[in-house]
Amino acid sequence: MRVSPIFSIVLGLAGSVLAIAIIYASGAASFSQSLALITHDPWGLVTLIDLYAGLIFAGILIFYLEGCKPSAWLWLVASLFLGNIVTAGWFLLRGRRLLAR
Repeated sequence: MRVSPIFSIVLGLAGSVLAIAIIYASGAASFSQSLALITHDPWGLVTLIDLYAGLIFAGILIFYLEGCKPSAWLWLVASLFLGNIVTAGWFLLRGRRLLAR
């Protein structure tokens, strides 16, 4: 199966937008203060639960599809700390192999 270049472009753009947003937020507000605000808001908690559920689902997929289990663990742990920018990177690097399956 041939992978469309659009796949890589969309993932690359999404990852870039996320990286820019992270850089902006890092300069605009304290992470710990913002996290405290989010965790005290019920919808903030729902958002965090949704984020980590998605990261775990993606991590399970990565763990299942990654050939090297130590590498899979690194991807999974990195995504839990750094978020979906890591999963976007994994899909960019492994997308062709994933779609070929």
